[in-house]
Amino acid sequence: MEDNKQTREEFINDAIYKFRGGMAREFYFTNEDYPFIPYFYDPIDDCLHADAVCVPFHYKEEEITYRVIGEALDALEDILRDYFKKEKGISLYDYD
Repeated sequence: MEDNKQTREEFINDAIYKFRGGMAREFYFTNEDYPFIPYFYDPIDDCLHADAVCVPFHYKEEEITYRVIGEALDALEDILRDYFKKEKGISLYDYD
């Protein structure tokens, strides 16, 4: 970890913030009813969550890179799309 005073949660949240370039932690869609869906890291289960889905984020701090964050967010978004399609009958569409 960059700063020994940081908790794991703070370290991961900082890494995601830097990865997103300071943008809000949300997936954005063109859907009128769901224009965005926030995601967050939960230290209790060590997973990234969005709506009713999650993906594990069981990486050591030294393993966390932009590639790891990007892949985890891609996986979370894929699971989120699948969940909305199967459970709610809604296709979440990206901006072009």
